[in-house]
Amino acid sequence: MSRIIKQSLCQIQQSRQQTQIILNSSQFLVNHHKILSIKNSYFVNPFQVKHLIFVLPINSKFNYSKYNKKDLNVSNYMKKKKNYFKKKKNNQSQEFNNQNYKFMNSQKKKKHQINHLVDMLLIILFIYIQIYNLQQQIFQLESNKQRGNSTQFIKELENKIIMLQKLNENLNQDNQKLQKIINVEQLRQERDLQCKNLQDLEIQYENFLKQFEQFDCKKLEELEQMNQENKIENLVIDLEDKITGLIIENEKLIQQIQEEMKLDQNVEQMQLELQQQQIAYQKLKHEEVQYRFKYDTAIYDEKVSKREKPNENKEKVIENIKNLEEENIKLRELLKEIDCDEEIKDLEDRIRVIAQDNRKLEIQLLQK
Repeated sequence: MSRIIKQSLCQIQQSRQQTQIILNSSQFLVNHHKILSIKNSYFVNPFQVKHLIFVLPINSKFNYSKYNKKDLNVSNYMKKKKNYFKKKKNNQSQEFNNQNYKFMNSQKKKKHQINHLVDMLLIILFIYIQIYNLQQQIFQLESNKQRGNSTQFIKELENKIIMLQKLNENLNQDNQKLQKIINVEQLRQERDLQCKNLQDLEIQYENFLKQFEQFDCKKLEELEQMNQENKIENLVIDLEDKITGLIIENEKLIQQIQEEMKLDQNVEQMQLELQQQQIAYQKLKHEEVQYRFKYDTAIYDEKVSKREKPNENKEKVIENIKNLEEENIKLRELLKEIDCDEEIKDLEDRIRVIAQDNRKLEIQLLQK
């Protein structure tokens, strides 16, 4: 861990040195720019230009050998002098305007560059302050390390070392950006290209406007008629589609109605079957009552015969029991054919009671 801390401290010192170099270079650039701006303002001062306009021809030496005696007259001399001053003023005013235009463009570009440099310097100062704070924290951590080592302390140091490495990387990237100088010529070329493109677009726009004005109204009317015909055709197609949809829906409704009619017929058939079954059930009930009457009469006869002739009537009783069992079997078969569950259960219960009575009679007869 001590090696890692030493390496981090070395990196921090290197980053400090780099930031100091950048600050010195930026200060030099700013001072140099100020000096240039002062010089340019001195050489392109309008008051100085006016002074030069009026002073230079007066202080210049007059060569008499170039002129004739006629030219030495005062009037000729004054006329020539006025013409000379006029030409000189025009030339100098044009030069002055050109110089001012160039100076303003250069000054704007330099201001833009200075603003960019100032922003970068502020970012570097902010990063430098963060590095300074981190260094103080590292010194505090080193003092804590001398008191006692722990796992948490070591982890915090590692995290802060990683942060310092990232900050150093960011500083290196910022330094590389500052070292790169913007090419003014490329910007000028791009500006010229953009101006040309704008001019071309304006020309194209004017051509389009001319073509649009030359466009005939007859063509517009023809297009409107074509659009109306297309609209009518589309409406006809939509109506045909709607009619076909309605026809399909009607067919579906007819099928549903037919199915409902079939269901009604099936319901009527079921009702008729139920009525027939109810009639059969009533017949079975009537037969059951008759069988019960017969059964009761037989039991009464058996009791009477038992009192009079118990031994002779055993065989007759057994035959009657067998007949009753056969009738019960028939009744069960008939009841199975019918679907009335509740009534069938009642009949089965009654049959069970009858069977129990028959068994009791058999047991009594056997005992006797």
